[in-house]
Amino acid sequence: MTGGTDGSSPGFGLVLGAGGVIGQAFHHGVLAALQDELGFDARRADVIVGTSAGSLVATMLRAGVSGADLAASALRRSATPQGHALLAGLPRPVDTGRPDWRRLRPPAGPLVAGHAAWGLVRHGRRTPVAALAAGLLPAGGIDIRLAVAPVAAALPAFGPEPLLLPAVRVVDGRRVVFGTAGAPPTTPGLAAAASCAVPGWFSPVVIDGVAYVDGGAHSPTNADLLVAPPDAGVPARPVPRPARVLILSPMSAAAGARKLGSRGEAMMRRTSSRRLAREVRALREAGVTVVERSPSDDELEVMAGNPLSGKRRRTVVQRAYEVTTRQLADPHVRAVLQRVADL
Repeated sequence: MTGGTDGSSPGFGLVLGAGGVIGQAFHHGVLAALQDELGFDARRADVIVGTSAGSLVATMLRAGVSGADLAASALRRSATPQGHALLAGLPRPVDTGRPDWRRLRPPAGPLVAGHAAWGLVRHGRRTPVAALAAGLLPAGGIDIRLAVAPVAAALPAFGPEPLLLPAVRVVDGRRVVFGTAGAPPTTPGLAAAASCAVPGWFSPVVIDGVAYVDGGAHSPTNADLLVAPPDAGVPARPVPRPARVLILSPMSAAAGARKLGSRGEAMMRRTSSRRLAREVRALREAGVTVVERSPSDDELEVMAGNPLSGKRRRTVVQRAYEVTTRQLADPHVRAVLQRVADL
């Protein structure tokens, strides 16, 4: 874990990054360990940003499920009575780890290609190339809404506590942040589905007549939302800027990590780490205290492979829990986390 300097504004922010089923398991393990060891309750965050897999965890937290309860089954222990009551009766998620490539559909067409090219020329650095390219990839054949049904059932509407769920608008590659006043009205479940719609794997999610794909195509964490207004193409209320922020980034790698997996995985993690570093720097320059947590070598060795396969989910939760617990045995790390979480 790496820390930063104190800010002066009130509030605590939690950023939960992308990473598929494996990234979701990483979130569960880390949050459960922080709760067990520090009494840190992620549900208390003044603002939560959730991208892709992080959008599912963020929405469940806002629904009232604690980090420890999210990890309970993987850690082979019972959920609390409150967690059990919230989780009982929810539909089971659909396995999305094996796409049927025969069901791929053509991309949205020449109109999207034209918009994407114009977006690259007009917006340049402001619109990541990955976000623009997302509209040109074949549309996947899996309906992600089936997989996030438990989330949709847990939180049927956005509440007063800020919950920011970014997705990428297919037609022009621009980021839209659901949960803000300027974004199209929708439910947290549908917004989370849009934020999880990996291009080429899942079908784009249509909200108010517009197609959206994975918010991770813009940024694996979208932590910059806490220092910059949402880019939804329409006016939106300012996002609360917390004094302290904890970022969990499953797609990047801890400083000095060497077990980065295959060449493709290593490239992805290096790119994600660079993007995360830029966002952390922007937060700190704005006076925000930041702690970011990325997978260590011990975790990376069990996280390698298809991030959408649930086969290693339990192992990843357990490993993330164990590594976080070891890190918190360091008095300095513990003190930093306690200061950031205002415990």
